Amino acid sequence: MGLSDNQIKKIMAEKGMPKMTKNTIVEIDKLLAEISQGRKRSYVIDNIENEEGVRCVAASIKDHRGGRDCFS
Repeated sequence: MGLSDNQIKKIMAEKGMPKMTKNTIVEIDKLLAEISQGRKRSYVIDNIENEEGVRCVAASIKDHRGGRDCFS
């Protein structure tokens, strides 16, 4: 969620996205739409996209000022 759409597009153009499961989002437009929703919610969900049977939730943890990620 911390990368810009242009940075994501560049990475996708250079490296692509391997399809790990039937749910893996490999189309750039769909991926950017999902990331946009995550930015609005402040968390993202891996809905069996990387490994069969596994769902994950991720959120950016900010410092006390709401600034940069604590683990960056």
